[in-house]
Amino acid sequence: MSERLLDAVFFDVDDTLYSSTRFSKLARERAIGAMTAAGLRVSPERLHAVLRDIIVEYHSTYPYQFDELLTRMPRESFEPVNPAMIVAAGVAAYHDTKFRELKAYEDVLEVIKVLDNTDLILGIISAGITIKQIEKLIRAELLEYISPNNNPFTARPQCGDFEKKTQGKIALSTDAISFLLALFPLNRFGFSPEFPLPIQVVLSFFT
Repeated sequence: MSERLLDAVFFDVDDTLYSSTRFSKLARERAIGAMTAAGLRVSPERLHAVLRDIIVEYHSTYPYQFDELLTRMPRESFEPVNPAMIVAAGVAAYHDTKFRELKAYEDVLEVIKVLDNTDLILGIISAGITIKQIEKLIRAELLEYISPNNNPFTARPQCGDFEKKTQGKIALSTDAISFLLALFPLNRFGFSPEFPLPIQVVLSFFT
């Protein structure tokens, strides 16, 4: 009987299962359009430039991007409109885009459906915020295909000699996840905790 080559496949989320780059660009464009329609008298080009600075400064997951954007605009650019109305318009437009546009790549859905018909463990590995990443899986209609005992792994533990701790039994597709499984409780995926990793695991993590 030949040895099975794969026991699990793990995927990243952003720009792997869906186009986060396209979605973020579209959502921000619509948010800025809604804010100007609500009374913010600043060119879209200027707003995009300032918003990019905010994202660099605070990160793309910062929940108050549009609030911060408005604080960097002169008050005469929106008065007498209530600034909360302008921010709310941006937030609503962003979330409307999320509801309508966040979808998995077509070929991703095809592949995952094929893998779902095997006995492979299907998991998620991401450096993103756990709740946000799970929300994306739900909106992309992919969560149902993820193995039930796999909670998406989104932390970045500090680890030492990764290869030594796992005894070289992990096949990696990129150095971006060299931290993975080094300090990770394998029983979360149904693996025996008594052994470092007594099976082959291929981690699909394309960035």
